[in-house]
Amino acid sequence: MTNFIKEITLNSAEEILSELSPWLNGGKYKGYIFRGHSNDQEFTLIPSSLRYDQREKLWDAAGGGMPEDDQIDWVHWQVYAELSTLRRFYKFSNMRGLKVPTSARIMNFLADDIDFAFIMRSENIKWLPDDLIEIAALAQHYGLPTRLLDWTFDPIVAAYFSAASHKEHGGSLSIWCLNRSAITTNRAIGRDLGVRFIIPHYADNSNIAAQSGLFTHFPIDVLAPMDDALQFMNGNNPKTDRTPLDVLLADRAKRINIDNEFNAITKISAPFSLARDLVKVLIDFNYGASKLFPGYEGVVREMIDIGKIYS
Repeated sequence: MTNFIKEITLNSAEEILSELSPWLNGGKYKGYIFRGHSNDQEFTLIPSSLRYDQREKLWDAAGGGMPEDDQIDWVHWQVYAELSTLRRFYKFSNMRGLKVPTSARIMNFLADDIDFAFIMRSENIKWLPDDLIEIAALAQHYGLPTRLLDWTFDPIVAAYFSAASHKEHGGSLSIWCLNRSAITTNRAIGRDLGVRFIIPHYADNSNIAAQSGLFTHFPIDVLAPMDDALQFMNGNNPKTDRTPLDVLLADRAKRINIDNEFNAITKISAPFSLARDLVKVLIDFNYGASKLFPGYEGVVREMIDIGKIYS
């Protein structure tokens, strides 16, 4: 394992907080962002819309009609499902008078059952396109599968999410630390690793604001329908790439020969048995659910967390 990706294992709640706290680690993770996983055997850095266990949910949200198994990996169908999901989220929210980010791409064809403008386009595009990212961020926060990954600027928030929803059947808690500063600096000088960072409008979402949240996005090239059809006729139908973000970044860094120049990702792992102790310490320091989910939902979550700790 190169310096580009590191992995460390810690064995107590105190070690985890000492590793993450900027007051105790000497600014070790300055410029990083963080993501907590409750079971690293189940969860890797794959966006929800690309996870196999989310396929049915994605296609249900898109309106149904999931393709046969031999077609489920085609880029054409994957992008169609993601676009349909975002259009339906936009349409239903708008119908109920809920505020949604403006998108001319959706708004101009909102009355159409199908987005024919997208299907009949003559140019290749990046997916997700810029005008759909804010909508995707909002949809993601409320449980719809998208290409975005949730992160936080606050490492202690990530520690909470790694522990609060742990499962007793094993695995490890994990906290991913991604060097946003180094990645964006390299991009500015022409060494682009491909990942984009998206900071939503905090005023529109109290939960994201409380969690100091942001998203990563790894755009892909999507062929125009005619080019896609030609590929299909030639027996080379493009398949959906479901590679985790850490692997994508490592591969890209190796191709442009910067994989040994800086640490891009650190994965902190700890035994799942530490989850209860970690949640207790975090609640004691006012990093419980009532802080991260402002309102009655967070209060109830924290009450249940405390009950589990002392049961």
